[in-house]
Amino acid sequence: MEQLREVARANVLSINMTITTLDEELARLLEPRAPRPALRLRAVRTLSQAGLVVGVFPNPIMPLLTDSERQLDRLAKASRDAGARYFGGGPLFLMPSAQEVFLPFLEERFPALAPHYRAQYEKSAYLGNGYKETLRARVQKIRDRYGLDRGPVEYRPELWEGEEQATLFPLQ
Repeated sequence: MEQLREVARANVLSINMTITTLDEELARLLEPRAPRPALRLRAVRTLSQAGLVVGVFPNPIMPLLTDSERQLDRLAKASRDAGARYFGGGPLFLMPSAQEVFLPFLEERFPALAPHYRAQYEKSAYLGNGYKETLRARVQKIRDRYGLDRGPVEYRPELWEGEEQATLFPLQ
């Protein structure tokens, strides 16, 4: 921890924590070897209390699994209460190699969702703009509710005072 504080004294440092869901059972299914959500929130709290800038990303946000306003709201509130300053998130994208693993997992664990995912991802690894815009608006509304930023925003110009800016292109 002391090393991170030392880095932060002379640099802009922010720490991003991924917490996909607060639902422990779902978290175990999705990420069987990852730390439990409560442990990740404890890490957010510890880092924040040490004076470090921390944010939480509920990535990937999965349609019909982790994308409800209620789920995202609970996670954002818990994140803010643990000291997170920002909350982001983006929808699940499934490259063909990931589909080979994830779609059979859905068929086994969430068979009612599998056909929806197959239909959405068969032509593209990315979800359509309509869904992405709905999700973006939902997350922004939740951010606003808890006073969270969209990403790290720390700006410390004093770190570079007196230093000359290098030029990438010669000015004429």
